[in-house]
Amino acid sequence: MGVKAFIKKIPFVYPVINKIRLYKNLRYPKLSEKYISHVAKVKRHGKIKVGFIVQLSESCWDKQVDVFNEMILHSDFSVKLLVVPKNINGEFETYEDNYFFTNYPNYCIKVIENNKVINIKKLNFDYIFFPRPYDYYLPKGIRSTDLVKFTRCCYIPYGFSLSDNFNDCNVDSSFFDNIYIEFTESEYICSLLYKKYKNSCDKNIRHFEYLGYPCLNKYLDMKPNPTVKTITWTPRWSYDIKYGGSNFVEYKDSFINFCRNLPKKIDVIFRPHPLMFDELIKKNIITQKEKDDFLYILEELNIQMDVKSPIDVILNKTDILITDFSSIILQFFLTNRPIIYCKKNIDFNESGKIIEKGMYVTTTWDEVEKKCNLLINGIDELSYERENIIKREFSNLGNSAKNIVERIFVDYRGDNI
Repeated sequence: MGVKAFIKKIPFVYPVINKIRLYKNLRYPKLSEKYISHVAKVKRHGKIKVGFIVQLSESCWDKQVDVFNEMILHSDFSVKLLVVPKNINGEFETYEDNYFFTNYPNYCIKVIENNKVINIKKLNFDYIFFPRPYDYYLPKGIRSTDLVKFTRCCYIPYGFSLSDNFNDCNVDSSFFDNIYIEFTESEYICSLLYKKYKNSCDKNIRHFEYLGYPCLNKYLDMKPNPTVKTITWTPRWSYDIKYGGSNFVEYKDSFINFCRNLPKKIDVIFRPHPLMFDELIKKNIITQKEKDDFLYILEELNIQMDVKSPIDVILNKTDILITDFSSIILQFFLTNRPIIYCKKNIDFNESGKIIEKGMYVTTTWDEVEKKCNLLINGIDELSYERENIIKREFSNLGNSAKNIVERIFVDYRGDNI
């Protein structure tokens, strides 16, 4: 009999243990505050050692890469990529054909060696940036609950928050208990995090700062093309009431028929959320055969399914974006190219409502198709509205990557503000 099974058989002992665990969980924000405070006082000399945990090149790396590129230009920094393979249903893939080792071989460190997690503490990083606020996709040993004990944990959001539906992972998650500095994507989210952690922020222990969102600048340089050459559809992954906004099942057959009738000169990219098919099959919304049949038709029609290319590469090719709710909406919006938004049951927050005014909001596929045909024929009624919103709200993004690097430099040298 195992120890846990034995303890369960002792009267009153297991309930007491559960109460102790609950108390510990309630106390954890204070405990992590002590870790953060202690680590921040550690003074080191020489180069500033920074690690970026990297895992998803296609959806997260574009939020980190500009800061990484800015850091490697400075002799004050020593920068490494802590490469974690994708986590598929609890199993980590191999490093074979890994994007980061292919493109940044001199900066990469394998986090998993011989099926074991390396000892990150021995590498003496001063700061480590996380790619997402989801510890469960990372192996034990490099989760925020581990690293907070010996390094300064930092975070740049992997998506721009456009709805309060997702505040449980953008604001309320216990992940943020372990963060020393988050460089938020907006003033709005910054204000929510400050309110949550007001006491420790006022004591200069935790820091939530909006210095611009690094991935946005490049999209301002992507200008509309004179004609429509590529249409991209990005359905959402979940049908959950709170997080759901997917129209894949409702629209997939109409999408195929629409593509069959498009002029041959127009290319189509199908870019589902990387989790979509696994989620829909797991929830018995579609079967494996339905997925296979759909992908077969895509191939037959020469429709490109691309879930591997970095999202900025996909969006740069795209002239019309048909999308469910997604954090990529703002990125594409800044190109001043049209968005056909497939509305469902997610409400926008104050940032999202600004963007909504410049999108073609639809509730049926017939509306999607009508808007798309108008745009193909050069009729873009919201072009000037988008342009005005961009100028009014986003023209002063500044060099956010440089701002973040300078902030880290100031913090490390002990001139914390």
